[in-house]
Amino acid sequence: MINRVLPPIGGATGRLLFELSSALSEKGYDITILTTSQKSSTQRDLNGIEVVNVIAPGNPRSRFNNIVICFKLFFKALVIDRPDLIITKTDPPFFVIFGALLAFLKRAKHIHWCQDLYPDILPALEYKTSSLSYRIMNALSVFAMKRCKMIVTIGACMRHNINKKGIAGEKIKIIPNWYDSILKKESGAQKPSELPSKFRILYAGNMGRAHPPETILDAAEILNETDPDIEFLFVGNSARLQQLAKERGRKGLDNIRILPFQPRRKLRALLESGDIHLISMSDKALGCMLPSRIYDIFYVQRPCIFIGPEASDLSLILEKFEAGLTIPQDDGKILANAIKHLRDYGEDWHTLYKGAGKAAHAFTPERSFELWDNLIKEI
Repeated sequence: MINRVLPPIGGATGRLLFELSSALSEKGYDITILTTSQKSSTQRDLNGIEVVNVIAPGNPRSRFNNIVICFKLFFKALVIDRPDLIITKTDPPFFVIFGALLAFLKRAKHIHWCQDLYPDILPALEYKTSSLSYRIMNALSVFAMKRCKMIVTIGACMRHNINKKGIAGEKIKIIPNWYDSILKKESGAQKPSELPSKFRILYAGNMGRAHPPETILDAAEILNETDPDIEFLFVGNSARLQQLAKERGRKGLDNIRILPFQPRRKLRALLESGDIHLISMSDKALGCMLPSRIYDIFYVQRPCIFIGPEASDLSLILEKFEAGLTIPQDDGKILANAIKHLRDYGEDWHTLYKGAGKAAHAFTPERSFELWDNLIKEI
């Protein structure tokens, strides 16, 4: 299994990969994880899983650093004993291309676990690239994916987008992501003195370029004037949050609080402190990503308001389980009214609370681990 990050370094891709690795290892699979480190090239044992580190740049945002990371991982993988199966992810982007070449040279089967669909997601990330570069990247990615034994996607919209590229539908398997395992281990119950005094709207997690904050800001500006008992809490570290902090000061929005990323051991208490959770996704990201944070929100049984395209998997899941609402981008008034409605009508809030609980039972780690085990056995 190959991924740029692995716990304790943060990142959902690394966390998901490690939890799947641990589950498969318990079933008897012999697993090696190839990952990166900024400090040293080491080989270690992590709960019975062999972990091989290569020294690589810590900042993956530049094109040059991404290329360096890909080549470092690729050449290290060449000298590791031949595996029966190679599983690549989308961190670093486009590593599916290197994975396909590696599988050919190693005479191994290859599964690509697609968390983000490249290059389709680049417009949502506001990544500027020429049409020629885009076409080349897409052609190479399609060439590589066609040579995979199987492609695992995290939703039906992504599966549809990959199928449109000319990749046979039977080669594409949907296996949902799942909630963070720390939520099971840590107590989240708050003492009465720790309960927030205001109705809390929580945005906890990454706010990158594919997660526009403008609609949330507009709603906060409306509610700042009319409903001082409602607060917005943003938790994370990103350029978008820095931009949001400037807007808060410029507009005098006293109902917005911003905190840095909290220790993982506090995740459950943090999530349970929110009365409503927000997730924002650009319309351009439809079928290219699905925020895995939704599964954490389901686990703590909190209603979610999704600000994004109605056709997305996330919107369809919220509707199916009655676990939340979908609001279009660029309409802060609708978002503000939805928040006030759920604050004022407890029965409607409780309906979404129960729906989140039903969704939590449907999207368990055990279910996804079983699907992975069955898939590997089938190929």
